[in-house]
Amino acid sequence: MDGFKLDEKGEVPTKALTGWNMGHVGDSTLLLEAHYAETLEELETEDRHTLCLALSLPLALQLAEALRKYAQGFLDHSSPVGTQIH
Repeated sequence: MDGFKLDEKGEVPTKALTGWNMGHVGDSTLLLEAHYAETLEELETEDRHTLCLALSLPLALQLAEALRKYAQGFLDHSSPVGTQIH
């Protein structure tokens, strides 16, 4: 897939997102705590890892809109606008 970092097998390494929490720091930074499983076995055992991301409010809004548009494209059975990498 163009634009994605590939692993040694030539595949895009992925982790299953299993949940999230949100909060904020000050008036201009959103915190996104993403919970994920590294492997299929972890999905079965409910072992989880956590990554906390700090996003500016404009970036959080851009991400939310990009996710909405991309997902809606699939729901509408049309091709999404394209891969967006920032």
